[in-house]
Amino acid sequence: YFLQEIRYENLILDSNTIPGWFMASLYFLFLLKVVMLFENPPPAHQIPESLKDASSLPLGALLTCLWLVFAATFCNSLIEVHLAKVAEELWHWNVQSVSLYMAAISAVLIPTCLFAGRLSSLIEDRKGLMMTAPVGIIFSFLLLDFNLGVAGDVAVLSLGASLLLIVATVARPLVMSMITKIVPPHLKGYSSTLCMAFLCLGRGFGSMLGDILQPWSVTLTHLALCASMAVLTAANFSRLQVQDMAS
Repeated sequence: YFLQEIRYENLILDSNTIPGWFMASLYFLFLLKVVMLFENPPPAHQIPESLKDASSLPLGALLTCLWLVFAATFCNSLIEVHLAKVAEELWHWNVQSVSLYMAAISAVLIPTCLFAGRLSSLIEDRKGLMMTAPVGIIFSFLLLDFNLGVAGDVAVLSLGASLLLIVATVARPLVMSMITKIVPPHLKGYSSTLCMAFLCLGRGFGSMLGDILQPWSVTLTHLALCASMAVLTAANFSRLQVQDMAS
C-alpha cells in the first residue's frame, strides 16, 4: 500500500493540500533568504529643504501610472481566471487537466518575463506603453467564443490569452519603472507603496470578475481597459517623462 496522506490532529498532507504546503515552504525559505542575505543600501544624501518645497508630486502623471498598473494587473488576473473557468465549464476538463493547461500557458511567459525587465533600458517607458496598449486592443478579440469546436476554441483562446498575457507582462514593468522617474526622490517611497496597493487591487478585482463574466463581456472589459491605457498614456504623454527632481 502507498502512503496516501499524513495526518496530525487537524493538519493534513495529501494530494489536495500539498500545493499549499509547497507554496508555504517556498515563502518561508524566501523569508529566511531575505533575513539572512538582504542588505539595506547606503543612505542617500539628504535633500535640502528648499528643494523639497520646490518639488511637488506630479499628481496627474502619478494617477495615470497607478491606473496603468491597476489595468495591466487586472487584465492579467482576468484572463488567467477566465481561462480556468472556460476549460472547466465549457471544455469539461478535470482539475488536473486545467492545472496542466495553466502551467503550459505560464511557461510561454517565461521568456517574456526574462526580457521584460531589460525592455525599459531599450525603449522609453511611455513609448513602450503607447505600443503595448493598441496591441492589447487588437488581441482582445481572440477572447471571443467563435464556436469552432473544442479543439478550435482551445487553439484560438490559448493563442489570444498567451498574447494578451505577454502584453500585460511587458506593460507592467514599464509602468513601475516610469513611476520611479516621475516623482521627486523624497516621494518615491510613497509612490511605490501606492503602486503596490493598486497592483494588489488589480489582481483581486481581475480574479473576481474573471469568474463572473462571460466570454463576450471579458472581451469588452479587456478592450475597455486597454483603450483606457492608450488614451491616458497619450493624454499625459508629455507628463510621463523624467522630472528634473526625480534623478
